[in-house]
Amino acid sequence: ERVAEGVIEAGIIAVVQRRARPAGDGRGRACDRRHAEILVAIRARCGRVRVLFEAARLEQLITEIDRKSVVEMVADFLNELPERMSEIRRLQDVGHGPELKRAAHSLKGLFTLFGFQPLSDKLQTIEETAGMNDFIRTATLLEELAAPVESAIAQLYEWLETQRAKAGE
Repeated sequence: ERVAEGVIEAGIIAVVQRRARPAGDGRGRACDRRHAEILVAIRARCGRVRVLFEAARLEQLITEIDRKSVVEMVADFLNELPERMSEIRRLQDVGHGPELKRAAHSLKGLFTLFGFQPLSDKLQTIEETAGMNDFIRTATLLEELAAPVESAIAQLYEWLETQRAKAGE
């Protein structure tokens, strides 16, 4: 399962990096196909899991900042998310409660910012169990978090595509 996660994570990173390349580099069509393949793989792994996504949170950010900046923030978040999740799993595996608590706290805030309150709530619980050094419960919570995080990734990619279409990119 970790190997499959790594493949999906690597593909997601490649898609985000592709989005940073200038248009007309000749690789767009192949990357768009890969993007579709990643979304299909994520959906297959998620099964019926579809975490609640409050896109209105991002729309509010757009009114406060601007569309381009929010799109860049979401793309950066998606680029960093696989590494953040890997770090949280690593900290769990080695039993570093205080660091795990900090990492969960940081990610919790980002999920709230980007409209995924249920994931934020789950990370709050992970933060609390890590603070109590309850690594058995934390491991269970992290397993429960995997599919909803992948669902969130898919939904954010879909949101990005919609925003890029609105911007005429």
